[in-house]
Amino acid sequence: MQPDRPANFAERGAFVPFTTPMLCAARLRLLAGRPEAVIPNPSGTRGVYVIPWSALGQTCAMTLHDRRLAATLAARPVATPLGVRQAARTVAIAGFAGHAASVAARAAEQADDAALRACLAALLNAAPAVAAGHDALARLARVMTPLGLGTPTAWLPRLVAALASLEGDMRQWGAMLSADNGAGMAIAVANQAATTLEWARSAMAAAHRLAPEAMRRLATAPDAITDALAAADRAIWLLDGWERPVLLWQLAQTEPERAATLPEIAAYMPTMPLEIEMVEAAPLVALKPAAPPTQAAAMSAIARNERLRAMAA
Repeated sequence: MQPDRPANFAERGAFVPFTTPMLCAARLRLLAGRPEAVIPNPSGTRGVYVIPWSALGQTCAMTLHDRRLAATLAARPVATPLGVRQAARTVAIAGFAGHAASVAARAAEQADDAALRACLAALLNAAPAVAAGHDALARLARVMTPLGLGTPTAWLPRLVAALASLEGDMRQWGAMLSADNGAGMAIAVANQAATTLEWARSAMAAAHRLAPEAMRRLATAPDAITDALAAADRAIWLLDGWERPVLLWQLAQTEPERAATLPEIAAYMPTMPLEIEMVEAAPLVALKPAAPPTQAAAMSAIARNERLRAMAA
């Protein structure tokens, strides 16, 4: 078992949207080209387990969706948020997370294709002399499209808005709770969300500012896109893994549902690597070791997680 504070984003790995309860916070990383799974301690205590990706199926009984997603990622290991997201969408489109997720994934793919065209048009408008097939243009468009260049409603700006809503709800809800009922946990989630939002918004703003200028300078400075790429990549990594906590909170409509979901949201909060110079969030209230779920509870969690796949397409 390793400590739960990685040195950098690559060591932390990219969040993988599995549906098997035990793997809901699992991540994929590459070490010397070999894929590894990073799984939070299933007992509910601090720390993570790192196992070869090929041994993932030995840790628990995986759903059909998860077996196909794991195999897809093993065939072409791409341990980045965008790479994992594309693999997950391919699996969802094939129907492995149910009909609703398949329909949503197809619609999201079409929307992303339109967003990519809008982003390319925006970049070319900033630098008309750049050839449409230029490699630098394609590289920059790939990371700027999720950030909303050309289409402000792209998925990353939507996630930022949803995370801001979660932060506000948690702060308000935490003020209403007693210490025994999760007040500290709610405030800890709010603090971590607020800090993440501050850094992610700063990185996104920098990328939006730098991308058009980089295209204009491309002819005389081939490396001009480096800073824009780095800022966009930083924003994507900062927000990687927040989608599940946000969606879990959106699904919890009643007070009992919110109370039951809060420890899960706290457990799924992405851990920031040491390379991020940020103010630490208030420490989470220690979680009790998780009891093994009953068969009925596990089936219910899988159904809910497949619903999350439709929401996160």
